[in-house]
Amino acid sequence: MQFNNLQATAENMYHASPAERWAYFLQNADKLTSAELRRLFSDEEISEAVGVLEMISRTPDSTETAYRYDGDGLRVAQSSRITMAP
Repeated sequence: MQFNNLQATAENMYHASPAERWAYFLQNADKLTSAELRRLFSDEEISEAVGVLEMISRTPDSTETAYRYDGDGLRVAQSSRITMAP
């Protein structure tokens, strides 16, 4: 797919075809923040793609809260490392 003939811009994104919207996303996702991308694209599919980009851009040091149950049946928060497959 060639992006050099792309007619879609941030200003006319609302009226762009789905193919133009995806092309603009692929060409510009690395230049915009997640918030900007979500504001620009209300499409469920592109919003999901933004979420995937957020997930894969996390560093190996990023952590998420996981829960386990201790011996008394109490839920205890524990930190677990997110690892990305090579």
